[in-house]
Amino acid sequence: MLFRTINGPEQATAALHPLRSQLLEQFREPRSAAEAARSLDLPRQRIGHHVRLLQQHGLLAQVGERRRGAFTERLLQATSRAWAISPRALGAIGMVRSEEHTSELQSQA
Repeated sequence: MLFRTINGPEQATAALHPLRSQLLEQFREPRSAAEAARSLDLPRQRIGHHVRLLQQHGLLAQVGERRRGAFTERLLQATSRAWAISPRALGAIGMVRSEEHTSELQSQA
């Protein structure tokens, strides 16, 4: 999928975290968590929690497996190439900002 909208605050929080947004970029193409960690020059253990959180919120999905020596790596990929965050996902702050933007657009017309 090329584009998805994030509607929930938990999903928005997951996507907007600085390290997790870098991971989403890393996973535009299928790769293992170990490969993403190497690309970011971080220990694999440091990104494991973030990868699981992105999967729980539907932002990453397992797309395959690959044998590496005595173990099997999971290949993951972002579920979209781009996301838009709905004002609803930002709760009260997003709705107020959305209403202000709508008012601005109406006054410019």
